Order: sequence, then C-alpha cells, then structure tokens
Amino acid sequence: MRAVPYATDDVDIARAQALALTDSPAFLEMLRETGIRFLEVPQLSRRAPSVSFAERGGSRLRVGLLAPSKSDGSSTVAVPELGAHARALPYLGYLLAASQEVPALSAYGAVMVRVPVPERYAVHKLIVSQLRAKTSTPAKDLQQAATLLEAVTKRFPGAVDEAVQAVPRGAARHVARALRALERHLPASAEAVWEALGSRRWR
Repeated sequence: MRAVPYATDDVDIARAQALALTDSPAFLEMLRETGIRFLEVPQLSRRAPSVSFAERGGSRLRVGLLAPSKSDGSSTVAVPELGAHARALPYLGYLLAASQEVPALSAYGAVMVRVPVPERYAVHKLIVSQLRAKTSTPAKDLQQAATLLEAVTKRFPGAVDEAVQAVPRGAARHVARALRALERHLPASAEAVWEALGSRRWR
C-alpha cells in the first residue's frame, strides 16, 4: 500500500475498565521514571483536572489518558488506580474490545504494545468524524479511515465485515453519516471496501 505517512507526537493510553493495581505510583510519577521531565497540561477550564502530560521545555511530546464515555460527548473521569484523570471518549469500549500486540519502533529501540485491531480503529474513526464535525479534524479522520480500510480489506478479507457487525446500535446513525462523507475520500472503484462496509444497510 502507498499512502501519505502520518506522524504524531501524541501517545494515547486507554483502559476499558479499572486496572487491578495496588500500591502503584501515580501516573505522572510513572512517566517521570522514564527520565523525561513530564508536567501536567492544564485544560481550558481551570477547574478541570489535567488529562494529559507534556515534556518540559516546549517539546511536542504529549501523553494522554483515555477511558470510555457513557454518552456521545467527551468528558473527564477519574482514574483512581493511577492517581490521575482521563478524557472519556464515545464508543471507546467498541474500539478496545478487540486488540493485538505489535512492535512500536523508534530510533531508541522497539517495545511491544497492545493496540486496537486496525479494522475497528478505522470504523471508530468513521464514528468519531461525525461526533466532532464542528472541528477541523473530520476530514483527517475520514482520510485516515479510507486509507486503512483499503489496506485491511486487501490484506485481511472479512475483517472489516466483522468490525461493522460489532458496531453498537447507538453508533449506527454516525456510521451512516460518515459513509456519505467518506464518498469524497474513498472512490466508488473501491468496491470491495464499500461491500465490506455494507454501505447499503446504512442507507
């Protein structure tokens, strides 16, 4: 697959439910044990607790905590076992329900990390694109979803079909709108992808 490379300095760490941790240091202390001097990043509201951490000195490196939301909106929730707070995202539970271990590569070495399976990540991108339609990111979400959907459909037949079948009922209307918007990023000639998405069932 040939695609535009997407680079990021953000590291998002998500958990689907409370972690079975006892006597563990606060999340900020864990980050500082790496030798990087992390600081809490304040939110727009002074009363809202921080949900992300950045390297001191103007670095673009940022680490954020994520947790599932019980609604279509985002909010801030406590993560007591880490002594921190997380940003609650809609339908994150769907995304985290299927995962795999992959190597994360960098100039400093490699480490195994657990990430969502790509087909659910792509479908979640479609959903999220409609939840933040008033921001500047929907087009980017749709472009990334289109690229990933083409690659997964070609390499792993049936994977996208399974991801679509597992979409929560409450997210169906978001998928329907996203597919109409996806037409600007995914050509009609990508018949296998459109078939895998089951585009007709959402109309």
